[in-house]
Amino acid sequence: MTLLLVGAGGHAKAIVEALSADKRWIDAFVDPRDNTWLPCQQISTDEEAWSLEPGEFVLGVGGDSLEDLARRFDLFQAYQDRDWEAPAVVHSTAHVNKFSILGEGTIVLTAAVVQPGALIGDAVIINTGAIVEHDCVVGSGSHLAPHATLLGNCRVGSGCMIGAGAVVLPGAVVPNETLVPALTRYPATQ
Repeated sequence: MTLLLVGAGGHAKAIVEALSADKRWIDAFVDPRDNTWLPCQQISTDEEAWSLEPGEFVLGVGGDSLEDLARRFDLFQAYQDRDWEAPAVVHSTAHVNKFSILGEGTIVLTAAVVQPGALIGDAVIINTGAIVEHDCVVGSGSHLAPHATLLGNCRVGSGCMIGAGAVVLPGAVVPNETLVPALTRYPATQ
């Protein structure tokens, strides 16, 4: 089955590294920009990719704003609507507890931790060194930036951006499409 990388920018490099550590290889990538680091077939547009026999895809597109994350999730859904499958990708140095659940297309990068009872939605990015403690729920399309921490029993809505180094306090509820800025705590007073 074909493994297609959608987007070939900086975030995609971390995903390709995670896949290669697991001895999985990209067969082709979709990106209109010139590319010198991926030694495989380039496809210029999503429409061209959608004309192929569906296989598996991984979103190499990152997102560091709420608008970027909304576009990223729309792209994820567009591929799924065309019968492409999205496996979760977990870096070999990450720890995902066997009593947690990862949604389709979720990316767990280097040294990230997902603890027991965590429920992670579809197309979530758990970036380098991020921590999801026990019994947290993370909504689809959200991004936990490097070293973001969700303490026990948090609820993070869909389409949220939890900034680098941010801490979401135990039991907190982060509404859908909320930005928690880098190096802050949520809620700010508790």
